[in-house]
Amino acid sequence: MRGMAKTLWAVGWWSTLGLWLGAEPVLAVNDLILTVAPGSTIVSPGDVVTVTLDAANLTAPINGVQALIGYNASLFSLIDIVPTDLGLTPPAQGWFEVQFSDASGAITYTVVINGGSTSANHTVATLTFDVLAEGTTSVFFRPNSGPFATKLTVAADNATIFPTKTNSGSIVSQCTDGVFCNGLETFDGFVCQPGTNPCTDGVACTVDTCTEATDTCSNTVNHAFCSDGLFCNGSETCHIVNGCQPGVFPCGDGVACTDDFCNETNDTCSSVENDANCDDGLFCNGAETCNALLGCRLGMFPCSDGVSCTIDTCNEGLDQCVHTPNDVSCDNGIFCDGAEFCDPVLGCQPDVDPCFPLLCDEGTDSCLAPVHVIALESFYNGRFSNAAHPGKSFVASGSAATMANVTNYTRGITGIRVRFDNIVTFATTPAAAFSFDWTTGSGTTFSPVTDAATMITVTSNVVGSETVVTIAIADNHIRRRWLRVTVNANQVTVSGTPLDGEMVGNPATLPSGNGTPGGNAVFYVGNLTGDVDADRKTSLTDVGLIRAQVNPFLNVPITNVNDVDKDGKVQLADVGAARADVNPFFTLPLLVP
Repeated sequence: MRGMAKTLWAVGWWSTLGLWLGAEPVLAVNDLILTVAPGSTIVSPGDVVTVTLDAANLTAPINGVQALIGYNASLFSLIDIVPTDLGLTPPAQGWFEVQFSDASGAITYTVVINGGSTSANHTVATLTFDVLAEGTTSVFFRPNSGPFATKLTVAADNATIFPTKTNSGSIVSQCTDGVFCNGLETFDGFVCQPGTNPCTDGVACTVDTCTEATDTCSNTVNHAFCSDGLFCNGSETCHIVNGCQPGVFPCGDGVACTDDFCNETNDTCSSVENDANCDDGLFCNGAETCNALLGCRLGMFPCSDGVSCTIDTCNEGLDQCVHTPNDVSCDNGIFCDGAEFCDPVLGCQPDVDPCFPLLCDEGTDSCLAPVHVIALESFYNGRFSNAAHPGKSFVASGSAATMANVTNYTRGITGIRVRFDNIVTFATTPAAAFSFDWTTGSGTTFSPVTDAATMITVTSNVVGSETVVTIAIADNHIRRRWLRVTVNANQVTVSGTPLDGEMVGNPATLPSGNGTPGGNAVFYVGNLTGDVDADRKTSLTDVGLIRAQVNPFLNVPITNVNDVDKDGKVQLADVGAARADVNPFFTLPLLVP
């Protein structure tokens, strides 16, 4: 409210050192402080703010005070400056003042004690401001600018002391009363204006409630405000934005061929199916009917025999049907599944693979007798008599990897067996038919295995009618990463026919090739040493799980995940091996080759 002085709190700082204009330095004798009396820091436009200019912390008598004071003229308007007597009673000692202010917010103010001095702390003057607008500001000492500067004068020798200068406390001017439900107050340039209810949406059929514990509005539709009491024009509704909306005819069932009726007296509806609304008078499209739910049903084509490869025709003039088999409609354009034909009763019938039991090459429409990989096995070289680990499989190109494709053997990937379905001929050596790539760190980019020629040994043996290739890898060479094995189709042949990496005609669980019939066979296997809980990292949790299963007197199978050194027992050596591999910051990625 205008005329009500709002009081605020400010903190003053005072100087620690000053000099007399004499030969010897002395301690500071004073400080000047701008103070707003204790009270609220919030005022409103139209209020009055009072700020005092104080001489404080005096240690020697002074006979004059000069201050250069600034304020924000867009927020404050100076009303008056009222001097005090600095503890003196005129005219005994006497005092007089000089003051000047301008519209830009600058005040120069001087008090001189005539023929006397004071050493008591006193208010020099009281400055009164009118609050003009909203904002946050302070009353402050302006920077020194000659010849007028903020200073005090020492009575003993008229020495000039420049005190520590400071601002008043923060003064915040605003119109809001902090109440949400009466709206946002505004300042019109002269006075604060009240707000309006923020929850009124202007829709007559909504119940508007407020803006207070949670500062939220609720606008709830009330359909009862819109009802006209009639049944046959439908139920009127209240739309949250658009207000009352008319109802729709309640007896329209949306079915075009029914006749719909409304009884206002009984508030009931009835719908009657009318087939005549659907009949088009044609024979070859069948007899149309009206369904109370689905509407007009076009009649069934009377000549359809249900066989997709026959050509069904209808003679509208003779009411006669003809069904002609069409072999061409059964041909799928694929050479390798034979020539399909149309049976007038059973429909399209498949032919047989024209190349069976040889491989059919769709690209050249020819038959081949390729070599296939029929099995892949992972084993731990020198452990469990080199038996295959039945719980681990390889990832084929085009498949997503899982932890079933990762071993946790602490010596890494040490053994792979590849079985071919024929006695094969290697172009040079078995080793030349294979290439090996691995990932680095937690990445999924492959590069050639380092020292593969010395660390990986590839041997081949004929077992019955098969060729078995054994790949032995040095301990600890391929650990905590993915290994990619590629079989070069051009290096593996039988009578000149190359390897078919696509596995046509073989079990679906085997790896596929590179997408080209007759191409390379590519497969992947990973290793994460010491990981027993399949979370793709080796942590102290894994160490704890292994320790809980330690039993040096119990033999365990090759599939036991806690036997990380694969010696057939879960012992303290397994705990130590896993602990040595603990690295909570490394996570093995799952590939999607």
